[in-house]
Parts: sequence; structure tokens; C-alpha cells
Amino acid sequence: MEYDVHQSIDDENTFILNEKWESVDGLDLHNEQSYSKEFFASFDKLQEQPIIYRSK
Repeated sequence: MEYDVHQSIDDENTFILNEKWESVDGLDLHNEQSYSKEFFASFDKLQEQPIIYRSK
């Protein structure tokens, strides 16, 4: 797994989180953990909803 966080130079409130997983099963397991669910639940407090892209 590789995980990178980037902040926009044009807007300090814009972040890009780039995750690279070895398998979809690993990502699915991660997303079922309590800390992930808590993180996802916090999205309703954001000014805008995040855009999530998945690729191979």
C-alpha cells in the first residue's frame, strides 16, 4: 500500500489523497474498519463532498 497526501497551491482547503492498494480485497477490508467508517462519516461536515475516483 502507498498513501500520499497533497495540498493544492491554489486553494489551501483542497487536498488530494492518493492511495495505491495491492488488491481490491485489501481496500475493501480497510474500508470496513471502524476508523475508516468514522472518517467517512465525517464527510458531512465538509464544505463540499469529496470526489472519489477508482482506477486499476
